[in-house]
This record gives sequence, C-alpha cells and structure tokens, in this order.
Amino acid sequence: MTLLTLSVPASAANLGPGFDSLGLALSLRNTLEVRAAPSGIRVLIEGEGKDSLPSDAGNLIVRAMLKVFRLADRPAPGLELRAHNRIPLAAGLGSSAAAIVSGLAAADALTGLGLPRARLLQLASDMEGHPDNAAAAIFGGLNLVVEGTDGPAAHPLPLGLSQVVLVTPDLPLATSDMRRALPRNIPLEDAVFNGEAARRASLGELPESAVWQSLAQRFGLDDSQLEELQHDFWAGDKLDDQLVHFLRGLRPRYKTGVLSNAWTDARTAFTEKYGLSSAVDALIISAEVGVVKPDARIYRLAAEALGVLPEEAVFVDDSAQNVQGARAAGMKAVQFVSTAQTVKEVRQLLDDGR
Repeated sequence: MTLLTLSVPASAANLGPGFDSLGLALSLRNTLEVRAAPSGIRVLIEGEGKDSLPSDAGNLIVRAMLKVFRLADRPAPGLELRAHNRIPLAAGLGSSAAAIVSGLAAADALTGLGLPRARLLQLASDMEGHPDNAAAAIFGGLNLVVEGTDGPAAHPLPLGLSQVVLVTPDLPLATSDMRRALPRNIPLEDAVFNGEAARRASLGELPESAVWQSLAQRFGLDDSQLEELQHDFWAGDKLDDQLVHFLRGLRPRYKTGVLSNAWTDARTAFTEKYGLSSAVDALIISAEVGVVKPDARIYRLAAEALGVLPEEAVFVDDSAQNVQGARAAGMKAVQFVSTAQTVKEVRQLLDDGR
C-alpha cells in the first residue's frame, strides 16, 4: 500500500556571486513513493543512479528519514521506498539535496511532526554542508540563503525567467570534489581589481587611496601590511620595452595611443615613470573620461582623440572581452599573447589596410 508520494525539484546553485547562498528550483523532478513493508527499509531505484546508489541504510533518503524518526523519538517502521530519479547525479543539479529533502519530508509526514520548512532547511543543510540547493528544493523558486543565529534562513527573490536551458558536462563530479578543485588563493591582481572600490576608481568616482583603504578593511591589514601589499602589487607592473619600441617605430606614419582602464593617478605614472608621452600621440584613461573598456563609448573616444575613424584603428589588449568590445565598436583588434605574436599580427593588419 502506498502511504505517500513526494516530488522534489532539481536545483541550480552558486549562481553568479551567490556562492553557497543562491539556489534556483528547476522543473526537472525526482519522485519518491513510500510504501508499507513488513520490516526494515528497502530502496528500489529507477532511472539515475539505479546501478550505483546504495539501496540500504547508506542511501541519503534513508539517512534523512532516520534523522527525523530520531527527532520524533520513534522507531522506523518497515518501509519500501521507490525512487524515480530523473535528476542526473554529480552534475551540479542538486541530486543530493533532492534525496535529502525527500527523505526528511517523507519521515515528517509519517511521524506527524509537522516540521516547519525552515527547520527542514536546517536539517538538510546539516546533512549536505551547504543550504542553497536544499532551500530551492524546499521552498521552490529562487532563494537567497543567509546564515543567522538559528542556522540558515531562506529569503525568496523575484524571478524574471520563464525558461532555463541546462548544459551539463559529460564528466560527473561530486560537489565535494569540485570544492577541493577550487583555488585556495587568488592572484594579487584579481584581489585588487575585482572589488567595487576599484571599479569606481576606474570610472573616476573614487581616488586611488579609497581602493587601498577598501582592501585594508576587507583583509584586516594594518598600515605596514597595506604598504607591503602596495609594494608587491606595483612590483609586478613592468613595461614591455619591446612593444613600446615597436610603437615608437610606427610614428609618425601612424598615430598611436594608450587606452587604459586605470585610476586617477595613472597619467602621472604613464608619463613620468614609463615615459609613454614620447611613444604615443594620446593617452585615454578611463578614470578621466568616466567610461571603461569594453564599453563601446571608450573606443570611440580613443578614435576621436587620435583623429581617426574606428574602422581605421587597430586595438591591442590581453583581455578577450576588451578585444571583442573593440571589434563591436568597429575596430580591428589583436589579443595580446606574446610580444612577437602581437607585433606580427599588427603589422599584417597595417599592411592589409594600405
């Protein structure tokens, strides 16, 4: 006899910047049928994981159910669990969360405890180690999960999507393995440039000092540590002398310029420290014009500063995004990989344009 049937959705988590905090429920669902049995708990699996998932007390569904039975201080009855699995395993679609939530909800219904959904989220998060997929499976829709004094709490967010397209790699990888693959350190350049203060400084909205102060607060640095960070950061800033020599050689036949996403003090560094004013005809600095690459406007400003049309210009950058932006603005563009490769490709474009 079927005692109850549950349907639990797949989920996508770690959305954008929402690591372990944003979870989105999907229309793909697993179904669990709970039937009475003479004794013990047996799991019959159809679909995903049929030949790999345990069918005994090691199954996540069973482990979750036993957790609730212990909370209710009741022995587990004899049960037959029929799991109809449609959510792919180890594919980042919340298959573990779906199993845990289905087990918790099934046992809650059987015991009559009537656990609030917030409590189910706490239990699921304890078992899985992160709450985002579980929140989506329990509450549906898009949820922001915040850790509070009583554990994780889910906050629903408006969702403007009508359809989600899933592309999963043909390489199953458990969440625990994916987490071990994450880098434990980030490059110094990324730590400095990827913050909100750095973004605003590149637009000329904040002085450079505000960027360093923001980093000091973010990483808890005292004055001496901040000074050391600044020294290490600028120590890696070197000029490509060979490329600058190439630029000098293009003049006066061609006009040359530097287009840089940089802070308010950059012009002084470019002219006094690196002597670029004698190598180029124009310096276009994002903080001075209030626009950053890859915004199309900054490429047009650069072309205007050089007195050429965008289609007459050749742009070089090591960022693929910035190169694409230049091409979208009508420029020819080369992505810098090495000095020799860049010089060769620029010369070819200039020869083709004669």
